[in-house]
Amino acid sequence: REANRASADLDAALARRLRMKQTDYDAMGHLMSSPAPLGPNELARRLGITPASSTELVDRLEAAGHVHRERS
Repeated sequence: REANRASADLDAALARRLRMKQTDYDAMGHLMSSPAPLGPNELARRLGITPASSTELVDRLEAAGHVHRERS
């Protein structure tokens, strides 16, 4: 439990340091660890948010230069 709590605290501190919303930071973790590209719907499912919110999130990450999106 202590290790899990320390990991969560570290993630929260890194998100603050990077000036990112926690959900955006969590999304980056999913995007970086996924073996295949993730679309907004899959990202929404993983984060427990709506697809519309996921699209806004990806827009923010793209505007900040964190991700590159190719539309199909």
